[in-house]
Amino acid sequence: EGARELHYQPVGRIADRSGWAGPTLASFAALALGSLGVALFPSRPWAVAACGTVAVAAAWALSALMPIQVTKLVPVAEHGRTLGLINQAWYAAMIFSGLAGGVLFDAGVRLPFVIGVLAAASAAVVTLGLARDGGAVGGFRTADRPGSGARGGG
Repeated sequence: EGARELHYQPVGRIADRSGWAGPTLASFAALALGSLGVALFPSRPWAVAACGTVAVAAAWALSALMPIQVTKLVPVAEHGRTLGLINQAWYAAMIFSGLAGGVLFDAGVRLPFVIGVLAAASAAVVTLGLARDGGAVGGFRTADRPGSGARGGG
């Protein structure tokens, strides 16, 4: 719980100042690195605790970024429906990943975390595609660049 609260405000402020793409990519990188750390050192409690905390904090930072992404990428008329779908998918994924992680853990201690690394890396590639889609300036949408004058709204 503490990791979540410590990351909501800072990631929100950073996204307000720099746009959603950078913090999203950084969060996926932290999620991948945290998962990789647990996969590499599963028998070291300090590593599992430290890397697991990084991964959990990154996942919660990603959840804080979802409304910003919807605001920037989805037409205003579809914001509510999209946020509802994303939240439903997010919670379903949390439940499913816990169940699947247990099954994968039985197959190999490192396996769920290796899959987590691959999933985070894949999501980062998708994020880059979204960030570059439509009106890219320097790889990111004009509205998401600092000083572009675009704040909040749709």
